[in-house]
Amino acid sequence: MIGPRRQASRLSVAALATLLLAFLTGVSPDCVDEYVEEPPPGSDPVRIRFDGVGANGIFDPSVTRDPATGDLWMSYSAVNPSAFWSSQNPDVVETRLARSTSNGVVWSDFGLSVNPPRDVLLPRPAPRHTGTWHNEVSSLVHDPGALPGQQWKLVWHHYLVSNGEREFTNGWIGYRTSSTPGGLTIAPEIKLLTGGFYDPANDAEGGTTRSPLGGPPVIRLADIDPALVSCTAASEPDLQATPQALYLSLLCGRGEPALDRIVLLRCAAPCAAARESSWSYVGTLLDGVTAVRLGVQGFSAPDVVEAGGDHYLIATPVFDVPFSYKGCLIFRFADLDAGLLESALGVPIPVEQVDGVVQAFHGACAYQDESFGGVLVSDLAVGEPERFRIFKTFVPLGTGSP
Repeated sequence: MIGPRRQASRLSVAALATLLLAFLTGVSPDCVDEYVEEPPPGSDPVRIRFDGVGANGIFDPSVTRDPATGDLWMSYSAVNPSAFWSSQNPDVVETRLARSTSNGVVWSDFGLSVNPPRDVLLPRPAPRHTGTWHNEVSSLVHDPGALPGQQWKLVWHHYLVSNGEREFTNGWIGYRTSSTPGGLTIAPEIKLLTGGFYDPANDAEGGTTRSPLGGPPVIRLADIDPALVSCTAASEPDLQATPQALYLSLLCGRGEPALDRIVLLRCAAPCAAARESSWSYVGTLLDGVTAVRLGVQGFSAPDVVEAGGDHYLIATPVFDVPFSYKGCLIFRFADLDAGLLESALGVPIPVEQVDGVVQAFHGACAYQDESFGGVLVSDLAVGEPERFRIFKTFVPLGTGSP
């Protein structure tokens, strides 16, 4: 397998200022800190990595093409030890942005964190006083039907980790919007959406949970539709946009894979996303019953994508003991607006399966067109320093094959 190599050059202070301005405005500068992939050897997976970013690696990519320039933008998770609680919280996650002006051959991470983590000292007995606010599982989209200045949108899961344990009661789906991808780094965060177990203590900025963002969530899933009352937590958000609507797929969590569901919401264009009344519940795409009939325990990490004029759902099979991801199954929509997947005898039928390089824990896939590299897959290589990894698989969609 041929991996990437890095080409770097030094910058003056003036050049850094120029680069930062260009990044925020979306104007293309001469790239530095470039990360170059060798041409793919046939269809073998090729790893995407960034030297100096993510001491423990990178994961969960979301790649979107700028329709005006053809540039690719990728939001992704970088994983590092906590600055203050490295032994208690060894895998702290932040959202970063990278850009390619060469269709993914050369990537540039501009050294900016969109959603930096925050270590906090919690008013709790040790060892649960070691808190870190994480930002992970981001989704980046260009919305052609957006309101002015809101064409670029980013969603992610923002939640508290204490002594290495994830606390989804203390968290929400975050949302930013901007006229340019780079502008997302300075756009204000909106506490967009939560499940039923959201703790109102997080409404107080700097309160008992040391919440980094005050105020209540804009949307509670149960208020959109009674069918979502059982969603105690919301995670793994994904955005897909058409000229007619913005779609949000996410994990409706209940604490174990067999009870979790992948659900789909819709917001008609131009979508005022930060308004509860804008959203409607389309339906459940995958659930525990479907999982059992397909030989898995549950599903996570949804990604709705378009290829060849069709829409697809990419989802990761989940197993509970030990908890693991097992690749990705890809389903084609029969009707996106109705939330219907192609099926046989009432069971959604995958049109493709994609595996990672490491077979113990692999999944959380994304997609960009075949000219870039098709399906991307993340995997976890236990024992390696950069154990969280992203690969281009060159698996295409939209070729018409069943």
